[in-house]
Amino acid sequence: MKYNAHVTLMIVFESYTPKHHICFHLVANIGYHGNPDMYSNWIDETLNRTLKACCRNVSQQAFEGSLLLRVRDTLRPSMAVKRSRK
Repeated sequence: MKYNAHVTLMIVFESYTPKHHICFHLVANIGYHGNPDMYSNWIDETLNRTLKACCRNVSQQAFEGSLLLRVRDTLRPSMAVKRSRK
């Protein structure tokens, strides 16, 4: 497989990233998963951005509890009531 040769040659550059790793699995499992053009993960990427924002400045000593409260507040629909203009 040509991609395996590519990965072997990349070892000296130590340039492995999560995107590079997932690309390897997509190519290796294309027979099972099918054409990557037929699926995407845009929703997951958006949720990662939200999670990152929630994790910012959270205390490490009470990480889980603080993070759960922050996620709940972030995902809660806004309670603001819009007033009509007269």
